[in-house]
Amino acid sequence: MKEESSRKFINANNISARIDSLSGHIKSLKDSIRSGETRKKHTYTLQIGGTCNLPSYIPTSQTIDAYTYSSNYIVSDSLSEYLNQKGSIYMPLGLGGSIELASEQNWKIAASAEYRQWSKFKGLIGTNDSLTDYMSFGIGGQITPRRESGNNLWTTTNYRLGFRYSQMPYIVNGNKVDRIGFSIGAGIPIAQKDLRLINRYAEPKAKNWPYIDVALEFGKEGTLAKNQLQQQYVVLSLGFHIFEVNWFQKHKLD
Repeated sequence: MKEESSRKFINANNISARIDSLSGHIKSLKDSIRSGETRKKHTYTLQIGGTCNLPSYIPTSQTIDAYTYSSNYIVSDSLSEYLNQKGSIYMPLGLGGSIELASEQNWKIAASAEYRQWSKFKGLIGTNDSLTDYMSFGIGGQITPRRESGNNLWTTTNYRLGFRYSQMPYIVNGNKVDRIGFSIGAGIPIAQKDLRLINRYAEPKAKNWPYIDVALEFGKEGTLAKNQLQQQYVVLSLGFHIFEVNWFQKHKLD
């Protein structure tokens, strides 16, 4: 009887220990899940920006001389003459804004809009040009392959795609002129392995490496049906993104 009771007591202790161990594993698993959820909430950043160009008058002056000449190069008549005419140019209101949502992992998306009241533009002598309000909207995105796929040129390049629509401020044949453009591009990193040797402050992350930015834009402006004017264009642009974290650090004397 004593042996059976002791066995039961040992089995009960083992079951209790296993239950405690299982409870500990479940608690640690919950904590890891919660910490993972917390980290996931902090891996996204949202940036919002805006610009405003207030209406302004720009003081200026102009001098215009117009003459007609005879066959022997002698002035025969003076058509108009404005000597140092004072005045001002009125620059209208302009507004702009942008929003960007980015993940610290491998992607970002952004949109921007711009508006300016060019229909209220006034020249030097108060005359209005045949302009209309300017509006523009653009959206684009960038993606970088995940770091788990390797650390080479193809997996650390930023691939970009964008679209833009604009209503131009000038009028042709009584109709507004629209512009539509698509762009593709890439940010190609350089000095991947030698960056820490060049700059010991640089972080070992691809987003902090120097880049060569290449972009190709295809677009069309105007239509033959409305404006009797159409322009198709291709623009190739090249830029450099240089990261240097210690530019603004003060030198310390030992």
